Amino acid sequence: MARERRLTELAQDEEAAWARVEALIAARKPADYDAAVALLVDPRALAEREDRLHDFTRLCTALRHTHAHKPSIVTRSNRANL
Repeated sequence: MARERRLTELAQDEEAAWARVEALIAARKPADYDAAVALLVDPRALAEREDRLHDFTRLCTALRHTHAHKPSIVTRSNRANL
């Protein structure tokens, strides 16, 4: 129930979640990379719930491309199956 509430709230301002992920990655700290990857769990669940997994995958691919020069974030994304 709490997760569904989080997903419903996320649906109201999904762009803010992506902006937060970008900000964490921009900090270039390993702990922030972990937090960024963890933050993507709910947007993925929301995309699955709303049958928009293709959009989520496209955004993750763009994120990986943008930060391809940061192997640590790429490795963390791979481990999280993003």
